[in-house]
Amino acid sequence: MKKIYIGSTLLALMLSGQSCSENYDIYPEEYAKVVMIKDAGENPLSVYSTDDKVGHKFVVMKGGHTEEAATATLRAMTSEEFTTYQAESGKPYAMLPADCYSFSADGQTTSAEIKFAPNETYKEVEVFVNADALGTFMETFDGSLYSPVVPVILESSDASVNSYGTESFILPTYAVPSIGFEQTVIDYGELIGDGTITVDVPIVMPIQNQWDFDCEVVVDPSLAGDYALASSDAYKMDVTGFVAGSNAKVTLTIDKSKLNFGIQAIPLKLRSCGFDGIEINNDLSSAIVVLNKTVARSELSELSLSSDQISGYGWATYQQADASEAFYIGYGTDFNTGYPYVIYDGGGKDALFDNNLNTFWHGDYSYGANDPTFGQYIDFELPSVANHFAYDLWTRSSNANGAPKVTDIYGSADGKNWTKLRTINSELTSGGEKFSSSVCSSPTSFKFIRFAVVQSNAGDVRSGSYWNCAEMKIYAK
Repeated sequence: MKKIYIGSTLLALMLSGQSCSENYDIYPEEYAKVVMIKDAGENPLSVYSTDDKVGHKFVVMKGGHTEEAATATLRAMTSEEFTTYQAESGKPYAMLPADCYSFSADGQTTSAEIKFAPNETYKEVEVFVNADALGTFMETFDGSLYSPVVPVILESSDASVNSYGTESFILPTYAVPSIGFEQTVIDYGELIGDGTITVDVPIVMPIQNQWDFDCEVVVDPSLAGDYALASSDAYKMDVTGFVAGSNAKVTLTIDKSKLNFGIQAIPLKLRSCGFDGIEINNDLSSAIVVLNKTVARSELSELSLSSDQISGYGWATYQQADASEAFYIGYGTDFNTGYPYVIYDGGGKDALFDNNLNTFWHGDYSYGANDPTFGQYIDFELPSVANHFAYDLWTRSSNANGAPKVTDIYGSADGKNWTKLRTINSELTSGGEKFSSSVCSSPTSFKFIRFAVVQSNAGDVRSGSYWNCAEMKIYAK
């Protein structure tokens, strides 16, 4: 095998395809015919489990100061040559087994013979990587330490080989294409009135899709979790399959008039893929489309409640207690005086609806009056049954340190059995700030509302923290 150094001038002439015959007296005889791999060095190649064989085309060039025929051989390195190259270069390569590649489409050869006619300046040689064999190899290969390669080398018996174009390496990456929903929760938001809407739910592949195939999507009630199921006669589902260059999608056509009031879901499951070698991503195999059928807030009426229609748990309000009752109600006894003491702050329920931002309601912050589910809550008994509820709230005028962040709204027909209507998030940062909720709706009528703050600016109200506010207004229909 001949390997010589060739200057940059001749190298440039080879790459441009120009003859050097006019410089015959300048260059020595070994420059008469020179061959080289144009794409020497690293050549990345993507291989997928869906492939049979994937080829990389090497360009082998011929130059020199004569226009004579030449021959060359492009072949895989031997293990000894590869070991020597690694030692000299320090490259973190691992040589792929011979069954992972071939120099012909039928997989029968380990080298390619190249014959140049006198007037030919380049030839293409395709080396193929076998997808199945590569996948088997990658199952036990530690890709964090080494990169698998197909190392090729060029040699010739009647021409010199340019030292810059002697070796080249195919670096294949192996991947099993997967599909899944682009989003696992699609919150469409509020639906008011009648008519139809369409909701598109994309099914995507994390790489550029190269194939045409269908996939099967079903509605799976077991995935609904805490959501109520949307009525099956309220929507129609169509699935558009994958086409090379584009992804798939589920299209839901929803008739709002056939939905129940309140939050409900259409839980989708990606059940099968119609292409061997493409997997379903388990983490993205399901998606829940969340819908909230409700009414405009302007349709609700403001309510006026008497004191006996307001109750709750976890209030930091003064309570009369003698020494025998103090421990029972959870407030304790002052061990220095022997008299019962209680924690109180704010004006209790009388401050909630007094149209005065300088008074406030406050939750307990000293004796652990925190329900693990409801935090600290206020219950409202409505004057009549309703299906829709909303509220306004103002933060404590001096600061928003205890302002609600996450509030669960529950409805009940009897004041004992509670159904969550929805969770409302709020971001309140200043004293005296107003927050107006969206409408909470229910398909079944309720007579009682539980206003349960579980997170506030002060922390987790279910486990030791508190919340407060200056004023409220409530609305229902």
